[in-house]
Parts: sequence; structure tokens; C-alpha cells
Amino acid sequence: MLLPLSLLTFVVATSMAGISPTKDYFRDNNQLVVYGTWRANDVICYRRTILRWADSPQIINFHNPTGAIITYIILQLGTVPSGFGGFRADLVQGGIGTNHVRLDVYAEPFWVPFFKNVYIEMRCAPIGRLELNKLYVLASLPEQLSSETLSSS
Repeated sequence: MLLPLSLLTFVVATSMAGISPTKDYFRDNNQLVVYGTWRANDVICYRRTILRWADSPQIINFHNPTGAIITYIILQLGTVPSGFGGFRADLVQGGIGTNHVRLDVYAEPFWVPFFKNVYIEMRCAPIGRLELNKLYVLASLPEQLSSETLSSS
């Protein structure tokens, strides 16, 4: 099997430097990454799939429009017969206990695309009835303001 010149150069250079590409660059072959604690009463507030052969890294930005707090994040690989390929996830901003998050998801090894689908799910604390009523009032406010200004003209 012939390797592309840049990959071959990389492997030779790291071997000469005493760094093992298989040990240091295939280090995070994660099948599952979890942040937070799963609770039965939480609701799913975000779902996404990073498809096979997608470029790496994938940046996930989520800001919950309802303001509900993110309590649980799970990233897991889809099932593909090949055992090669994993991913790494870095929580860059926000996170558990906030209403926003930024995740950087990298394929492993880092210089290739994703070999398997990665499924992402975020769960948020449920919004109480009182908070839903507040959201409804806020959502209808511009409508009320515009009808008042029209009737006063």
C-alpha cells in the first residue's frame, strides 16, 4: 500500500523524533463521551448527527432559545463493522449548568475525516409551567405593541 507523500513524511518524521504515531496520534479512540448526569425528567433540547466522511473538526454551537439549563450531553459513535476510527470532543465554551455550549469534535486520527457517524444529544432541565407562560407573554408582546400603536394612529 502506498501512502500519500505528506502522510509518509509525517510517519517518518515522527518515528525519527522518537514519537510513535500509533501511540500519540491515535490516543483518543473514543466510542462514547458524556458530560453531566442523565435524569429521567430532562427533555431533549438538541440532536445532531455528524455523518461519515464529514471533515474534521466539526464545531457544534448551541444556544438554548428557551433559556433552559443544559444538564447532559452525550456523543457516541454509530455502528460500522470497521473497528478503525474514533473521535475526540472538547468542551470549549459554556457547558453543563448553562444554556449554551460549544463543542469541537475531532475525528481520530486527527488528519482524516470521520469514519463513522457521531450522534450528539443534549438534554435540558424541563421548563416549568410558569416559565412557559412567561415565554408566551414575551412572544406575544410585539404583537400587542404593534396593535396598540396601530389603534392609536
